[in-house]
Amino acid sequence: MKKFELFGSIVTIFSFLFFSCNNLAYDVTVSPNHTVRRTVTITVTSNSNLLSFPNNNEPNLISQKTSRTIAPAAISSSNLNFYLGGKDVLYNKKLPVQKVNFLETQPQQGKITLALDSSSYYLTLIAVEKDTDDIVLNNNYIEELLEKAVLCGNTTADLLYSDTTTPIIFYMTADGLHGQGNYDFSLYLDNWSSQSLISDRGDKVCQTIQDVEAGIYQNSNLVGEKSSLSFDTPQQENSVLSYKGSLSAGNYELRLTFIKDKKKFSYVEDFVIIPGQTTSSILGIPDLLMNPPAPPTDFIQGYVLASDSNSDYYYLIFNWKDNSNTEDYFEIQIQDENSNTVYVTPTTVIDENAWNTQLETFTSSYGQDFYGSKNWYAGDLDKNSTWAIFYMPLGSRYISRIRSVNQAGGSSWCYGKSGSPSANIEAGKNTAEEVSLPYSKKIIASPFYSDIINLYRLKYNLNGGTFNSTIPTIYYFSQTTNGIPIMTPEGATTNSIYNSGNTILLSKNETTWKHWRRDFFGGEIVDVKSNYKGFENLNLYADYFDLPAAVDNNDYSIENNLSFSVESSGSGNQPSLSLNENKVEFDMTNDNYSIDQLIFTYSYKNENIHYSKVQLILSNDESGELGVFESSINTFSIPVHNLNSGSYDVVIKAFISNNPIPYKYSFQIIMS
Repeated sequence: MKKFELFGSIVTIFSFLFFSCNNLAYDVTVSPNHTVRRTVTITVTSNSNLLSFPNNNEPNLISQKTSRTIAPAAISSSNLNFYLGGKDVLYNKKLPVQKVNFLETQPQQGKITLALDSSSYYLTLIAVEKDTDDIVLNNNYIEELLEKAVLCGNTTADLLYSDTTTPIIFYMTADGLHGQGNYDFSLYLDNWSSQSLISDRGDKVCQTIQDVEAGIYQNSNLVGEKSSLSFDTPQQENSVLSYKGSLSAGNYELRLTFIKDKKKFSYVEDFVIIPGQTTSSILGIPDLLMNPPAPPTDFIQGYVLASDSNSDYYYLIFNWKDNSNTEDYFEIQIQDENSNTVYVTPTTVIDENAWNTQLETFTSSYGQDFYGSKNWYAGDLDKNSTWAIFYMPLGSRYISRIRSVNQAGGSSWCYGKSGSPSANIEAGKNTAEEVSLPYSKKIIASPFYSDIINLYRLKYNLNGGTFNSTIPTIYYFSQTTNGIPIMTPEGATTNSIYNSGNTILLSKNETTWKHWRRDFFGGEIVDVKSNYKGFENLNLYADYFDLPAAVDNNDYSIENNLSFSVESSGSGNQPSLSLNENKVEFDMTNDNYSIDQLIFTYSYKNENIHYSKVQLILSNDESGELGVFESSINTFSIPVHNLNSGSYDVVIKAFISNNPIPYKYSFQIIMS
């Protein structure tokens, strides 16, 4: 028998805190209309064997887990009266106690319906045994009735805006109650070997085991004094040692310490005391002097990102099931997988052989010294622990395993797994004395993509450029088999997160993004056409097209490749047009035809020079600029039918990706 297990399904769906009944806390919120009455449904539950409800009308309610904590026989709800009180925190007003009844129940769960004003509440529910219930309600407050309670639960309820169909959960415990209860344990040695029973001198088998210390602890503090016990050997279940006494209501830990050859071996049981009840159990102590503890199981790993997106670290969450009563501590090993150069998910580790065949570079072990170590954030690896939070760097890859350890040795290893999306990866505590700590609330972690521990960051540095869109520049990903696509601002790949088509998204000065590099000063070009399958942090620095040098006429000789034609209406002989000394001349006096368009065609002398756009500007001295004509092909159509006789200037500018380059060519059109 052992500790309370987390009521995970409730924690996942609802957010609530449990406090000691003597340590009530209230949270004030904004005020709406207080006159609205809401009918709410309250669920009462306990995941240990403290409370039972005789009916089973709703099998689909939240399922119960079997607790390993030693507890007295469950109290039937039919033998209890329930009283509800608390405080309206919005108006800072205590609520008079009212007696409540259960309407629909199932084993270890009951339901109450209640009408309350629309407000925010801190509520307390107590259970009082009927045969001792002499309570006369006269505007009492719940704090006045705690002396009578055998069970207690606290929760918050926000009825300001929330849907009234959302359940309000009371988790019934003995925490903070005032009454006394009894414990009565029967202890015996279960199948101990003769080697464990041999005396320290080694000359004979002991008839008694005398060096045994017994103590009861609460929150790791000794309650009372340690006791010395002496076991007669051989012990059987019907020949037992009695260990009994009384305690205030609450949760406790029984520790037995066996001392042999200057070594200490521990046996631990968790138990709960309820006022007026006796907690009893027959405990067979396994041969812990010769046998390592039972191994932990369900070793799952997840992560929580740091709140600062620029942080180089994240929180690695370990969660496991403790199956032993005899461990001194747990040992977690984390193996560095960074030397594995295969950019795919490494082989899943399931046993010692698979662990040893990994390409390891370094293995770190954490045990009792985990608390306060370099990678510690919260939790510990001492006996009875079930979770730990590590502070790990982004951009590294690991595998992990855990075992339980005592003076007799270590258990077999349990290898780390990624939690499935439906499984809870939990850490943290909800106890009253720890609510001020940052990890006191229950933390639900996200699973990795595989059994490999790895988070890396893709960070995009624009390197002085401007991105024409809204985009976060930092991304976190866990390693995946298919990899992660790298952003390509100009749509270079169909796998691009941002496929922009013809839109220029990233530019610097007069040039556009060309590719990403791994280094601010240049370095390796990153391939964006295939997804990134690595595990290291990837800092990407934008690289841009170089500004083109000035282009002279030898490279772009349009005077040697220029031709003109006219688009006209009417009949008659059209003049032949040619470029002569940077002039184009033609006669408009022939009445048999009229010129509508002047067609200007050019070609590139050097086919390696090709501009995205060419702009033609038409002007004269009298009127200034008359028109701007653009073309992405090698032809311009210049309307001239409205132009008077005279001389006109033509200037041609070239562009790369809409950015002008230092090139200009001029000629004149002479019309007579």
